[in-house]
Amino acid sequence: MIQGITKKVFSNELNNFEKLLNTAMNLSKQFPILIKNYMISNAHGTLHFLFSRNIRLIQQSYKLVKEGYYTEAIIIIRSVMEGALLARYFAKNPLKLKEWHESQEEISRELDPKTKWDLRRKRESKYGPETIRKEIAAGNEKLQKDIRDVYSALSDFTHPSILKEGDFLKGRPGNYSIVIEPYFHKGLFLDWFKAASLALSTNMKVIEIYWKNKVFEHLGKSFIFEIDEMAKQILELMNCLPKDQ
Repeated sequence: MIQGITKKVFSNELNNFEKLLNTAMNLSKQFPILIKNYMISNAHGTLHFLFSRNIRLIQQSYKLVKEGYYTEAIIIIRSVMEGALLARYFAKNPLKLKEWHESQEEISRELDPKTKWDLRRKRESKYGPETIRKEIAAGNEKLQKDIRDVYSALSDFTHPSILKEGDFLKGRPGNYSIVIEPYFHKGLFLDWFKAASLALSTNMKVIEIYWKNKVFEHLGKSFIFEIDEMAKQILELMNCLPKDQ
């Protein structure tokens, strides 16, 4: 029932988003074929993992939001944003991947809980969400603020917040009723739609960076045209977001 209402109210937005998501999923499947010298153990393999993980999570989030599970869907998108920003960072800084791998292996080998915790904190200081956000937006204060604001808004759903979790609460402040069953909520759908579109766009930056670095040059103009069209569609999706009324 919820899915039917959502499709009826936001049919154009869902159709456009689903097309772009399907294209991204196909790119994920083709990754090993598209890239020369691809190995799961090298930089290309790691970016493939991050790119594909993000696409799969967006897909699951999409299924949840259509059924009215808004908070759960947005929590997943927060994780996607972390992965997408990390993938974008490594696509521009592939030499950092070796250090990232080695730090994870060091943590896995360590048996002492205190030392393991210290190693995790050290790794977080270099590759945690806040550090990566600053690296990506270095020199661009507006971009830094935009990324920080989006991440903060998504975090409000991850950490219990009465004011944010509107799909569990109905009514006005001071007179709430708690609802367990999902129901259609236009405002929360729009929150998800904006965040999911941004997450998908950010994740596709991996392909864009590869493209600019001429990794795909051997595939010919038709493939480049396809990626260019997808980039334009995502931009259009971001610029034509539905408005809550």
